[in-house]
Amino acid sequence: MDKKKKHRSMEIIILMLAAVFLIEVIQVSVEQGFDINIENIKKYMENKVAAEIVETLSPNLMFSLRDGTAQEYTRLETWILKQYPLLEYSMEVYEYETAVENEGAYELILKGEANDENFVDEDGNVVIVTETTEEESKDVQKEDEAEEEAKTDNTEVTVQKQEINMELLKNEDYIKNTYYTIDSTTYVEAGELSADKLLGKDMKLKGDNSAPQILIFHTHSQEAFADSIPGDTSTTIVGVGEYLAQLLTEKYNFNVIHNTTTYDLIDGKLDRNKAYSLAEPDIQAILDANPSIEVVLDIHRDAMDEQTHLVTDINGKPTARFMFFNGMSRTRKLGNIDYLPNPYREDNMSFAFQMQLKAEEYYPGLTRRIYLKGYRYNLHLMPKTLLVEVGAQNNTVEEEKNAMEPLAHMLSMVLNGE
Repeated sequence: MDKKKKHRSMEIIILMLAAVFLIEVIQVSVEQGFDINIENIKKYMENKVAAEIVETLSPNLMFSLRDGTAQEYTRLETWILKQYPLLEYSMEVYEYETAVENEGAYELILKGEANDENFVDEDGNVVIVTETTEEESKDVQKEDEAEEEAKTDNTEVTVQKQEINMELLKNEDYIKNTYYTIDSTTYVEAGELSADKLLGKDMKLKGDNSAPQILIFHTHSQEAFADSIPGDTSTTIVGVGEYLAQLLTEKYNFNVIHNTTTYDLIDGKLDRNKAYSLAEPDIQAILDANPSIEVVLDIHRDAMDEQTHLVTDINGKPTARFMFFNGMSRTRKLGNIDYLPNPYREDNMSFAFQMQLKAEEYYPGLTRRIYLKGYRYNLHLMPKTLLVEVGAQNNTVEEEKNAMEPLAHMLSMVLNGE
C-alpha cells in the first residue's frame, strides 16, 4: 500500500471513530438527562478520539500512558495533533472550563466509572457484587447469636479486630492496587501512596469539645433513597447526616455542627451544576465563625446500576457500603490545576487512607476502594476534610443510617489517635 492510500485509510478510520463517539456522547447525555451542547461534545471528542487512536495504533503506548505522567501525555498529544490537524483545530476553537467545577459532568462520569469498579476490576476481570456471600451469611448468624446473648438497650456488639499485614503496606504498588481506584483523568506521583506518608500524618483532634470540632454538610442535599418519602428530609441524605451528627455527639462526645443548607436546588428545581461553587463560600463562612472546627465531612450517596446493591451485614444489620473520595486537583492533560489548588491534598489523602485501614481492621467489606478524581470538590477547605459516598439511590434509609454507626466509630478512632 503506497503512502497516499495508507494516509487516506487512516483518515477514514479517524472519521469513523469520530462518528462513533459523537453518537455515543449524545446517547449517554440523553439517557442520563444532561443537556447536549457543542462544548461538551468537543471535549468528549478531544479526549476519547485521541485515546482511541493511540489504543488502535499502538496499544503499548496506551498502556504506558495510563501509568505515565502528565508530561508524557502532553508529548503524546502533541504528536497526535501534528498528524491530524482536524483535531488540533477542534482544540483551538474549544472554550476551556472556568474555575467553576462542572458538577453535571462529575455526576455523569462518576456514575459510569463507579459501575465499572463494581463490574470490572483493574485487571479486566468481571466482578459480581452480591448482597451477602455464603461465608458472610454464616458470620451474620454468629453475630445474631452474639447479639441475642448481649442484648441490652444501645449495647454495641464487640467487633473483632482484623490484623493488617504491615509488611505488605511497604509496597506502594500493593497500596495502589488494593486500596485505590484512580480515575483515568488523573494520576498519582511516585511516593504519594507511600504508607509512611499516608500514615505519618497525625489526624488527632487538637482541641476539646467545649467548642465545635466537626462540621457535617451535604453538597447534594436532595439525594434520596429507595424508600425516601417526598418532602421528608429525614429520609434523604440530610437525615443520614443528622443521624451521624447524633452518634458523634451523644456516643462519642464530639461537638458537631450539622449544616443542612441546600445547594443543589435553583428556583425550586434540581440543579447540581453549581452546587460545589455555591457551597464553598457558605462552608468557609461557617469555618471562619468557628475556628475551633478541625474536621469537615461532606456526606453524599452514589448512583449505581439498579442491579448493584451496595449492602453488607454489620452486627446483623443491613448496612450500606461506602466509599471515600479524594480530589487530586490535577489531570493528566493539565498537570496541577492552578485555578483549583488544594494545599491539603496530602492531608486529605492521609485522612481517607487512615479511615480505610480502620474499616479493614474492624469492618472488612464495608468500604469500597478510595476513589481519586481530577478536581477538588471543596476538599481544599481544611486538612481533615472527607467526602464520603454512602450507598446509592437503591439503598434503603435504614441501610444508609446503619452505615453511620461504623462510620462514627471509625471517625472516633482516627480522631482520637486510637
